Amino acid sequence: MFKRETFLGILCLVLIVAMLAVGCSKPATENKEAQPAQKKIVAKLGHVLAPNTPFQMGAEKFAELVTKKTNGQVEIQIYPNSQLGADRDLIEGQKMGTIEFALPGTSIFSQYEASIAVFGLPFLFKDRAEVYKVLDGPVGQELYGVSEKQNIKVLALFESGFRQLGTTRKAVNSIADLKGLKIRVPQGDLYVKTWKALGVNPTPMAWNELFTALQTGVVDGEEAPLTIFASSGFGEVVKNFAYINYLYDPVMLTVSNKFWTQLTPELQKAIEEAAVEARDYQRKQVQELEKVTEDDLKAKQAVKFTNPDLTPFQDAMKSVYEGYADKETLNKILKALNR
Repeated sequence: MFKRETFLGILCLVLIVAMLAVGCSKPATENKEAQPAQKKIVAKLGHVLAPNTPFQMGAEKFAELVTKKTNGQVEIQIYPNSQLGADRDLIEGQKMGTIEFALPGTSIFSQYEASIAVFGLPFLFKDRAEVYKVLDGPVGQELYGVSEKQNIKVLALFESGFRQLGTTRKAVNSIADLKGLKIRVPQGDLYVKTWKALGVNPTPMAWNELFTALQTGVVDGEEAPLTIFASSGFGEVVKNFAYINYLYDPVMLTVSNKFWTQLTPELQKAIEEAAVEARDYQRKQVQELEKVTEDDLKAKQAVKFTNPDLTPFQDAMKSVYEGYADKETLNKILKALNR
């Protein structure tokens, strides 16, 4: 039998162990370590147009949706008006990872990936239905997928609409009226070839230099969609506007791969969903604006509108298509359009 002293010693030991166990075992709610708050991610989005343009409308909707879909974890700050540089600067910044999001023009990006230049072919699409069928379908995804070789991912394609012609010296009622005019065009080989075929002296120039060039007579006109013409204030110095519908203008909503690969799959999915929703919203806004812009320009800035016969314009493009080297890419688009 245990001695009384031994028994008391064992009992004390048991009580001590029990007390320690009780002290160490806290309720489940108290035992959990406090989860650190998720760090907010702030990203920049740059574009070259003014804050009152369709570019900005789409950018703001995208930023709003990203905040909502990520529960505030990702915030996008928008820098319009070339605050982060011209299109080329935006592309270079995304390649390096110093700019997270951008809306660069397809014409500039085609200088990095030549296959995308196909969208610069004149009169390629008859209407928006054909545009969306290609751009939002497998062919568009394949063609814009090449951007990832430049460390850039295309999330969606916004729009400016079909590009038209504004002139300062005279109205354009026919192709003959183009002869000798100096017209600003975006940087890109196809733009130059197209306008040379129309009898124009094409002058490649960065967008942020254009207004002054029109004002001072360095160029006699520009080609841009109606809503961009209006929101950029060109009606102040360009009093003639011709509907030539020669080129649809897709706008790339892009993200730097360096930034993208640092995001969780959940955040990536949320941003992709936001991009598609913002795309649909932005396109609708452009189309609504087009309905009222002409009347506004007539009333407020005395801009005159013409509708030249486009058959001679289209016929003049034969040499452009014959000289286009990437027939394989072009045929993919024509096949998707059942041509």
